[in-house]
Amino acid sequence: MPDERVPDETVVRELSDQVWERALTRDPVAALRHGRQVDALPGGGPDGLAENVSFAAAMLAKLAGRAGLQAAFLRDHLEHELAEEQRFWYRLPVTPYNAMTLGSYRSEIFAAAELRTAHDVDRYLKLLDDYATVVEQMAETMAAQRSRGIRLPRWAVPAAVDTVSGHADASPELLVPRERRAGLAPGPAGRLGDGVTRILHGRLAAAFLRLLDDLAADEHAGGEGVGIGQYPGGADCYAGLIGLTYGYYQPPGADGAGYYHYNVANLPDRPLLQAASVIYHEGLPGHHLQLGRLLENTALHPIRRELTLRTFALNGYLEGWAEYAAAFCDEIGLYAEPADRYGRLSFERFMAARLVVDTGLNVLGWSRERAAAYLHANGFLAEAEIGSELLRYSIDDPGQALGYHLGHWYLRELRGTRDPLEFHEAVLAEGPLPLAILGEHVRSQGAGT
Repeated sequence: MPDERVPDETVVRELSDQVWERALTRDPVAALRHGRQVDALPGGGPDGLAENVSFAAAMLAKLAGRAGLQAAFLRDHLEHELAEEQRFWYRLPVTPYNAMTLGSYRSEIFAAAELRTAHDVDRYLKLLDDYATVVEQMAETMAAQRSRGIRLPRWAVPAAVDTVSGHADASPELLVPRERRAGLAPGPAGRLGDGVTRILHGRLAAAFLRLLDDLAADEHAGGEGVGIGQYPGGADCYAGLIGLTYGYYQPPGADGAGYYHYNVANLPDRPLLQAASVIYHEGLPGHHLQLGRLLENTALHPIRRELTLRTFALNGYLEGWAEYAAAFCDEIGLYAEPADRYGRLSFERFMAARLVVDTGLNVLGWSRERAAAYLHANGFLAEAEIGSELLRYSIDDPGQALGYHLGHWYLRELRGTRDPLEFHEAVLAEGPLPLAILGEHVRSQGAGT
């Protein structure tokens, strides 16, 4: 039972602060964005998992019985952290989404590191050692996954090899160019150059080579199965994964601009009929409005404003709002060209088709061939896109695709007959929330049916 002498608001704030501080140690990119100096990269692998689960369990015990919206949000966050004890083992670290952290570290941590003093040199070399450890832990995680009967399927190995090779080939980005060393004394500058070369050609190169060797073994020993359901306990895990996400909209930063990163590979072969729908989804009134409002809402606790720390449990809200917004533009007549409106309707059809394919691959035992044929018939996709989508649903991020359509229709039903402006303000005012908590909150505000 909670101590009634201490107000819930005070306890929840203190616990939120503790969770926030720990979250920043686990996400150095977010820490850097919040003005923190990054001295280390977080440990991962099975040992890191055990520490995170233990922390979440301790915080949940302290949170028990506390009421309010922040408490509900924090409880949901910690419950998902606790669920990682199961989910972690089905997240293969060499797939494109799961390996993105390596690129983020290179472009944001190392590229921004100050190099003016001998202490800065020590910090850079420590970070580079940590980076090599991260790659080593990817191999350790996959070895532990194989011992549990979870191995990358043979057909998915080429994409994983391309991902790992791409990160390995990008290692020279970690070298420090002459202009960045200009402010260093000769001794520290020489130690920096020697140390970086030693790590890049030593531990880091060996870590990437081990990963590639292990993938070569998977290409021989991996099966032809698809989806998370092929693994022991995978079907149960999948039920909890529906709605998890990784976003590709980059919120406004120091320059005040938000960016949507669009994959332009094979652009001549990609249909552009859905361009207007994508613009409304990613821009206004979709993600850009949603996340711009969030950044301005300084009344919220920082853990509710830093989305990179909340990639799970909020997919239904984040992608649901963006899809709802793109569809709302149809309600108010913004698809003026018939082709654009047809593109919007075809995009909704694709969203619905993903519900079928994602579930088919991960639970119902569909083959890749059956899933590809279904997307070809119902998804309005180029062949190259179908291949990448199947990898995403079955291996890279199972369950993630469901949140778009489910969140969209949940918001439509929640709005009911209420005034749209009133409803939209109620949905956006408190920032991203898990859909169940959002529904309770909106109804309590009288903004839903």
